[in-house]
Amino acid sequence: MIRRPPRSTPSNSSAASDVYKRQQTDRHTLEALLASTPLPKMTAIGVDEISFESYHRYFTIVYDLLEGSGVLYAGKGRTTETLNEFFEQLSQKQRESIKVVCMDMWEPYIRSVRENLPDADIVFDRFHLKKHLNQCLDQLRRYVVSHAPKDQKRFIKNKRWVLLKNQSHHTQKDKKALQQLKEINSPLYDAYLVKEHFDQLFDCQDEQSARNFLHRWYQEIPKTIRQHFESFYQMVQRYLYGILTFFKYRITNAIAEGINNKIKVIKRMAYGYRDPEYFKLKILRRCGYLKNIQPVF
Repeated sequence: MIRRPPRSTPSNSSAASDVYKRQQTDRHTLEALLASTPLPKMTAIGVDEISFESYHRYFTIVYDLLEGSGVLYAGKGRTTETLNEFFEQLSQKQRESIKVVCMDMWEPYIRSVRENLPDADIVFDRFHLKKHLNQCLDQLRRYVVSHAPKDQKRFIKNKRWVLLKNQSHHTQKDKKALQQLKEINSPLYDAYLVKEHFDQLFDCQDEQSARNFLHRWYQEIPKTIRQHFESFYQMVQRYLYGILTFFKYRITNAIAEGINNKIKVIKRMAYGYRDPEYFKLKILRRCGYLKNIQPVF
């Protein structure tokens, strides 16, 4: 048998070198663009985090909430020092122009805002608040599954998304599943109603009515399941100052979901960025305040 010699293939090293050169040129262009572009006007900002790599490595993202500028800053980590880095770029006048910051109840971010913007109000984002409430409901679901009869375990276990989904988004199939759950395990169904009832908080007209609502909401939780919501209610009391500020500004970090999705697309297009600094530049260019700026150099 005569073996044919393997077909020759072009060297991958040349292609890799070309890609590297293009990336370096792009990076230098973005660095020059960043250095020559001042931060835009900002009066209300949002602070969020996005996963950058595995093992719980994050980027802190700061974005504009009112002026449409998009991402203002991206920094590796989610510490007080990470957010301080953003504020250190600002002049005293720029800091004073920021009246409100919307974010999660994350102490390192709170410390940074308190240190750098002592006169700004903090609003704790309603969607992050609801996320913490959903975690309580899901913990209760897991507890119920672990103690349920064998013939009920699978049914209850598979109802996680039905329970966490907002009632307004339920399909007929979801509604039927909830009715079955009510018949099989009424405490878990009651917990779902508690979660849904909490949404009415954001319909309150002012801070005082919101205070009254929260007190009634907790008192009306059935005693059989109240212990599972105790940690959430204690958290609400601890951070009440930033929850009630919502009724002064009525802003949320809803814009963050769209921005985070765009950032994930950027990361996928490059199969993940090994260079965090280059990744930050790409974020600011694609979905930040550099997106509409044309280089003049």
